[in-house]
Amino acid sequence: LMYMNKTYVKQHNRTPVHELGLQLWNKHLLQRPLVRSILRKVILEAVLKFRTACREGYAPEANDLIGAVTKMAMDVGAQTYEEVVEQPIRQDTQAFYRSVSQQEISSRSCPEYLEVLRKSLDDEVRMVDAYLFESSKPKIISKVEEEMIQNQVDVLINMEGSGLLHQLRSKSLGDLELTYVMLKRSPNGLPAVIALLK
Repeated sequence: LMYMNKTYVKQHNRTPVHELGLQLWNKHLLQRPLVRSILRKVILEAVLKFRTACREGYAPEANDLIGAVTKMAMDVGAQTYEEVVEQPIRQDTQAFYRSVSQQEISSRSCPEYLEVLRKSLDDEVRMVDAYLFESSKPKIISKVEEEMIQNQVDVLINMEGSGLLHQLRSKSLGDLELTYVMLKRSPNGLPAVIALLK
């Protein structure tokens, strides 16, 4: 096939063999709903296992098979990678961190919650490094920020006994720094802080 690629394919302006193989692989395998459903399930299970290990304090083991699936999807094309791998993980990230946020905000002080947030952001960077391409990092991180910061800004600022107002009154500089660093990651974070300061 390599010889045919160099001669016949070039002379007759045909699609190169490797590219044609990827097109056929995509058409006859990755476009099938059953295959996509199985891939989605396997990928999301691996990501959940990774996240669970991180949250429980274990060193997560990356699943090499998922890394291979990610690479294969990108080889077929950026759109296939986005549809088969990135989009399901992005949706799952939003649902996962919505649940985490609701659990943690009700049981922790503001600084404790923000420490959980900081660790969650670090964990997601590690997950992206293990399973996805660099281009996916801002998209995944933005989902964590949306659920854990943007949707909780008012609660964090007004939290009784540990929110921003309490931190200002008690001059807790370390907590204030952490609150500032985390809230500025959200578009509604600093405007809410400014409104309170005024």
